[in-house]
Amino acid sequence: MARSLLAAAGALLLLGGLLLLLLISAGHAGGRILAGQEVPSALVPQALQAQGALPLSRAKRATPFWRMVGSKPLGAPCSRGLECSTHLCRSGRCADPRVQS
Repeated sequence: MARSLLAAAGALLLLGGLLLLLLISAGHAGGRILAGQEVPSALVPQALQAQGALPLSRAKRATPFWRMVGSKPLGAPCSRGLECSTHLCRSGRCADPRVQS
């Protein structure tokens, strides 16, 4: 009984070690360009094509719903109209477009 329990524990430990090794090697990305690495801008297109890596960054896009949720309410301090839910910034405050000042 003790011998089979010891064998099961050893097999479980071996499988755990193998899984850990696979996770570590998968995180290396096989030599692909990772976001933290410095790459000269002249070499990026060739490096991306040769290694099949994805671009290091992409433009942020927000749906209209998330633009409204992430914007400031009326009366909040602002510096540009894009920050406000009404897209109107007057005198440093988000303004109501229906009210003339």
